[in-house]
Amino acid sequence: MASSDQAPGPAQHTIDPSAAGWALVTGATGGIGAEFARHLARQGTNLVLTGRDTVKLGDLAHELGGRVRIALEPVDLTDRQARVDLHRRLGEEGIHVSTLVNNAGYAIIEPLVESDPDQVNDLLEVNVVALTHLTRLFLPAMLEAGQGSIINVASTASYQPIPRMAVYAASKSYVRSFSNAIWHETQGTGVRVVCINPGPTDTGFFKRAGNENVLRRRREPRDVVATTFAALKANRPTVIDGTANKVTAWANRLVPERVSTVLARVVTRG
Repeated sequence: MASSDQAPGPAQHTIDPSAAGWALVTGATGGIGAEFARHLARQGTNLVLTGRDTVKLGDLAHELGGRVRIALEPVDLTDRQARVDLHRRLGEEGIHVSTLVNNAGYAIIEPLVESDPDQVNDLLEVNVVALTHLTRLFLPAMLEAGQGSIINVASTASYQPIPRMAVYAASKSYVRSFSNAIWHETQGTGVRVVCINPGPTDTGFFKRAGNENVLRRRREPRDVVATTFAALKANRPTVIDGTANKVTAWANRLVPERVSTVLARVVTRG
């Protein structure tokens, strides 16, 4: 995980467990995650916010706390037991998560052989394993209630192999495939699933990935969130944010993979 992140501290809750309508947003410390939290708060949805930077979580809770009830859970998503404990704590407090936003994720922009092996493992744990695990933990209660929403954040990187971002692109391909399958499994249950595929977005993503100079033309987090909820309302299993990103993603399917991969390599050089 990023070295600037603060270690998780004790959970801070300002909650009423009897209140209905809770959303769990992972990676809520900034960017798209924080924008998901803002949107949900405007709809009157109470929030469980996770992230490793306790200061940023606290700032967001202060911003939104006057609108809805907030539970801060500074969880390290690379830790399986921490995920299990999160699910257990919320259940013990009577908090039913009716909306799960699996937003947490990050990239490494460099050749695999130059990457830190532990960082690669952590990336997979957050982008793939934690997303799958949290979905498995929270989905049964949604099915029992006959309602709920699962939002999984993938990427337009999921549509092709990307040299220098090999692990990230592969992880997001998993997220898109997994989400589409779960969408089919939950049809007719009252639970909705959508996979949002943003292109380059104006967040701290590229700085954390180690190359702020690539893909400088970016959309805003609010655009991604608006696209997500429109697709969720329409019961679409997957959606790409932005017309230009849609064109690029679908164009990749019309050319041989070896060609699109070479072009992707050029782009990620910055």
